[in-house]
Amino acid sequence: MASIKNEDWGVRFWQATTDKFGARPNNPDTALASTRILDHGNVALLSTYGSDMSICEAARVSYGKGTVSKREPKALLRYLMRHRHTSPFEQAEVTFFLRVPIFVARQLIRHRTANVNEYSGRYSVLSDDYYIPALSHISPQSITNRQGSDESIDDTVSGKSASAQIDILQSHQTAVETYHRLLTTRGVSRETARIVTSVGTYTEMYWKCDLHNFLHFLNLRMDKHAQLEIRDLATAMYQCAKSFFPIVMEAWTDYVRKSYTLSAAECRMLGDILRRCNRPGDPPGGTVRESWPNNTYGMSDREHDTFKSFLNTLLPQ
Repeated sequence: MASIKNEDWGVRFWQATTDKFGARPNNPDTALASTRILDHGNVALLSTYGSDMSICEAARVSYGKGTVSKREPKALLRYLMRHRHTSPFEQAEVTFFLRVPIFVARQLIRHRTANVNEYSGRYSVLSDDYYIPALSHISPQSITNRQGSDESIDDTVSGKSASAQIDILQSHQTAVETYHRLLTTRGVSRETARIVTSVGTYTEMYWKCDLHNFLHFLNLRMDKHAQLEIRDLATAMYQCAKSFFPIVMEAWTDYVRKSYTLSAAECRMLGDILRRCNRPGDPPGGTVRESWPNNTYGMSDREHDTFKSFLNTLLPQ
């Protein structure tokens, strides 16, 4: 079956039938789009329901007698996204087949708005495939983030990472050997034998979600603070789906993904910065990184540091 490979994440797009009601692969044995992730993982977009146009039609059901004008589709979708009118986006859906390590699948389950059917270790023998992180993915616990890793890896830590990778590999191998010994030599049931396997074991699932909650999932899991493995998954899912909702995805990128929502305290701090920039005698270009106001706005230290980092991104490098 003919397909086209995209430069983004190596996504392969298969021939499909697409209209305002959704998209379906011409060959039922293929997907709309697919790509490999991690070491043994796979992401496949199986089908979509709805489109940019069907979302517009769902929103326009609100229009009737007394409506002065109707926006063009792009203007309407951008208006809905900017002003958080989310219910029309719930009319569209995406369905994926995913092959990921169990610990990544558990993070997916946290998004309770999706419908999930997963491979069963009670009914079937588990896969022997397991996830081994690359050396660049093995790093020490973050000092500032209790649930994440430290991004910086020095020479000392990288040496420890190589040893840690070997430990992970040997642990997986031992677990797989024990699992199969329990099934065969010991005659233990599948539902009991599986308890010796690790969360690095690969599982498979069907994952269906409406577009609004899919975009919320992407916003959380593509964030730099999310674990790297689920960031890879979310990015691959985005790359597979974005061409089927191009206007919505563009609006989401502009108004959500690459936007920054200011708190009341941040608004006060920004107001002080702008007023200071306009004082007589100030040099052209205003304030610089070294002179951001001290935290007298009731923010936590982390919130204050995050906001200063965001302000730094707005300045010329």
